[in-house]
Amino acid sequence: TRGWTDVVVLGCMGAGVVLAVLFALLQLRRTHPLLDVRLFRRADFATGAVGITFLFIANFGFFYVEMQFMQLVMGYSALETAFA
Repeated sequence: TRGWTDVVVLGCMGAGVVLAVLFALLQLRRTHPLLDVRLFRRADFATGAVGITFLFIANFGFFYVEMQFMQLVMGYSALETAFA
């Protein structure tokens, strides 16, 4: 498995940052952007976006741990875990 310091992992993270910046720059030039990045200047919008992001990260983390617990500790099969 690859660690955080592996060249491929660092390259993919770097490419993701470059693509995100490129997307933001392209959206600033559009008449009708998919995401108006100027909205992030508003404190209420930016705070809400960051809050929702943390909420989803925590939610998916909980589901990952919960599914592992149900299969490894409680002995459920993958199908039983999906329906539980």
